[in-house]
Amino acid sequence: MATEYATSTNGATLTEQELFRRFLDAPVFQHSHKSTLVNNNAVSDETMRDHLFGLSLCTCAGIPEDLLDQIVDDLRDSDYPLEELREVIDNLMGILKDMQKLEDEFSSVAALTRTQEPDEDASDEVFRAWEDHPLYVLPDSRSVINEAHAAIEKLEREGRL
Repeated sequence: MATEYATSTNGATLTEQELFRRFLDAPVFQHSHKSTLVNNNAVSDETMRDHLFGLSLCTCAGIPEDLLDQIVDDLRDSDYPLEELREVIDNLMGILKDMQKLEDEFSSVAALTRTQEPDEDASDEVFRAWEDHPLYVLPDSRSVINEAHAAIEKLEREGRL
């Protein structure tokens, strides 16, 4: 097991950056996600970085495969990794909230524009095709505009606009 993470002299004073680097490289407890940097019982050969990010590679659309490596590498080089880690978390939480809004709104649009369910007498094959490969129909933009104008005129006549 590598011991580069350990303090080389008793009572060594480390910068936040040095501490963070050692934290990333220190082994974790077996069957846990706790660092052994300050407690060395029942350790594994797996580092904190490997444990948290080793299996977290996201290969979904829009997320670079090496995103977590980039973040950790940037934090490793930071003079203030704790502060920057908090900023990363805040930014990622903001992105997640925006992505949730995007998903919510798109789900709503998809539900409003999805083709109608096949009739009861449709074959199982037709119904499965409708379920597995949904289609969507956008309303005629002129009719939407006309409906909006009519609604506005009605509100104006009623004095509510």
